[in-house]
Amino acid sequence: VTTQDLKFQPFTNYIEIMGKVDADQNTNVSTEIPGTLIKIHVIVGQNVTVGQTIGEIDNSVSIVAVNELKQQLEFAKTLYEKQKNLWEQKIGSELQYLNAKNNYESLQKRLATTNQQLGMARIKAPVSGVIDDIYVKTGQTVAPGMPCFRIVNFNKLKIKAELAESFAGKIKEGNQVKLFFPDLKLETEGKVSYSSRVIDPVNRAFKIEIPLATNPDYKPNMLAKIKIVNYYSEKSIVVPVNTVRTVGEESYVLVAETKNGKLRATKKIVTFVNTYNGMTEITSGLAEGDKLITVGYQE
Repeated sequence: VTTQDLKFQPFTNYIEIMGKVDADQNTNVSTEIPGTLIKIHVIVGQNVTVGQTIGEIDNSVSIVAVNELKQQLEFAKTLYEKQKNLWEQKIGSELQYLNAKNNYESLQKRLATTNQQLGMARIKAPVSGVIDDIYVKTGQTVAPGMPCFRIVNFNKLKIKAELAESFAGKIKEGNQVKLFFPDLKLETEGKVSYSSRVIDPVNRAFKIEIPLATNPDYKPNMLAKIKIVNYYSEKSIVVPVNTVRTVGEESYVLVAETKNGKLRATKKIVTFVNTYNGMTEITSGLAEGDKLITVGYQE
């Protein structure tokens, strides 16, 4: 028989769930217009900034259209200026002047629209980050909605997870959490920055988010074990869970007490609520200094 002197100690009960790493800016980039991809300006792993051109669609037709419109615009401008001078000298009709003006302004708008379409032939980075993947090749036909590049900003990573509805009243923004990354064998700490206020009607769960410090080893979709404090007591009597025996509705442990000068095993009725990691917090039935029988209590 082996005994253990009981002492007050802190006891923490955690909720353990699995989450995954995600990036605030993890974006699939596609083209705005259909066409043939003629240039790729980046490689996988390259850093890019917002607005940087990362690919180009064949825009030869648009270039020809722009050049034609420029010629037409120059001619229309000349006619307009001449007609304007004549009208100011009260020569010619007002209708001729208005037609020349309307034609000139119409061509200006058409040229601006065509230039805008010309700019849409350039695939630009919507966010700053790293080119994580390139899905297309030069010469391939692409279209809006078709992923061409993936850009990830690794400076703003977070963990996303879902918890059962039963924990909705216990998990709040600011809760301290422990994070463990099985693939990295790394443990760190964090805080809940967001707790959803809406319960998903399908799986009866709500979402939480935990920001991560910058670490080049973190990768989007990497799994992480999240331990959230569910209960904490600074001063508790804690015993190994296997020393607590339950018969019917009664739970008890065996302690060694001195009787007539000899140590004897004594049954003590206990109550408990929280159990975590093989340890149980005893809320009544035991006191500091009791000698808990930890080996031989089954004999």
